[in-house]
Amino acid sequence: MNSFDAEIIEAYTAVCRGYQLKGPSVLQAFAEALCVMDFLAANDGTAAHSASQVFSAFVQRYSPVFPLDPVKRMRGIIHLRGIVKVNRSARSEEEKERAYQQICNHWFNVNDVQGAGRIIWLHDGLSVTLPKGLLLLCDLFRCCPGDLLHYFIEEVVLEVEQAATNGPALQFLLHCVIQLYDVKNN
Repeated sequence: MNSFDAEIIEAYTAVCRGYQLKGPSVLQAFAEALCVMDFLAANDGTAAHSASQVFSAFVQRYSPVFPLDPVKRMRGIIHLRGIVKVNRSARSEEEKERAYQQICNHWFNVNDVQGAGRIIWLHDGLSVTLPKGLLLLCDLFRCCPGDLLHYFIEEVVLEVEQAATNGPALQFLLHCVIQLYDVKNN
């Protein structure tokens, strides 16, 4: 990494410390909050919704880094239709969650997505264990998980510098704070 990256990592770590959070834990929580189902239909005000908004902004700003594979495209369409069908069904939320997991696990396997459980290092002391949901989403949008994680780090820093308290990256940080410190509205 160049010195600019080191400065951003240092700023990101400082922002997290300001919220009494650990940078690696926030980054891991962000990675785990991303999955295809939540990207399609996360409830407003949830950590998954904030993470999905960051991901959506990322894919709008950056071009795909992998060529389009027509076979993966067809598999994606089939599996997305399955997810929509489950979402529209009258099943309980637990049954829907199990069905989503089955569909996404099958999709992950047939697309031969690699790297689940692998640790990637973004900087000294800053690593993430890659979850299946993030990898499948990155495979669908043909982007690199490392690029997305760097983007999230940069967005946290930019939103703090611009005092954009309603930005999705800072909203995600606030969800992490709430998870860690039982914050209640007075």
